[in-house]
Amino acid sequence: MKKGPGAVAFALVLSFAGLFVQVHSAVQAPPEIAELDLKEHFARRHEDMQDELLSIEDNISLLEEGLEKSSRRRRRGSTGGSKSRRRRRRRRRRRSGTKPAPKPAATKADASPRKIEAGWGDLGKRGDFFTVFVIGSGFDTNKDRIIVVHGNDQCGSSSARLAQTTGRGNSPPDFNGWKSLPCNAVGAGDSKLACGDGESSGVKFPDDNWVDTYEFKVCVCDFSKRNRCNSKSDFDVTPSSPTLPIQSVV
Repeated sequence: MKKGPGAVAFALVLSFAGLFVQVHSAVQAPPEIAELDLKEHFARRHEDMQDELLSIEDNISLLEEGLEKSSRRRRRGSTGGSKSRRRRRRRRRRRSGTKPAPKPAATKADASPRKIEAGWGDLGKRGDFFTVFVIGSGFDTNKDRIIVVHGNDQCGSSSARLAQTTGRGNSPPDFNGWKSLPCNAVGAGDSKLACGDGESSGVKFPDDNWVDTYEFKVCVCDFSKRNRCNSKSDFDVTPSSPTLPIQSVV
């Protein structure tokens, strides 16, 4: 069983104490010892003290060895702790650092509308729901949108007026309704937008009892151009033939 530094130090103290007692007793030899016996007495004491000195030297060596090992353990422990603390600081800095903002999606103006159809067979009438078809190429039926404005207004203009016949009862009822109107109804594809389902979620202009044909204008928002269809300025793509004819009931 190996002795620790504390045990070795304690044994060293006891050895020094024993050596002191032996020296003291050797100097104060009993008076009854004869001169020859005295020489022999001191010779034996001398051998005993030499043995004690050798034991003390052994204990000192053990003590130094134990102290050296303890010092090495402390140095290794402090180095490991320092490295661990540095790693923790680096992890905290990485966690606390702000994440870079995601890059916006690449934009590309690829929608190319050509002409408009009001319902199947271009027979859309006032007072009925119908689907607005935009014929062309490069459409994204899930994201591209349309609005219908007065025939003389410009696509992309913030002052463009939404088309209406009587001023109430239109579907969609306002700009928010138009920009939310899906264009992926039956017949839609990359060469055709089909906006409104032709029923309650379709396009409808109320009948005003006039026999005239209204000629409105369709403006397209190419979502991939700006990655949005939020304002009238985003609906700036004008078809080659933008007219949407709305027939009278009779």
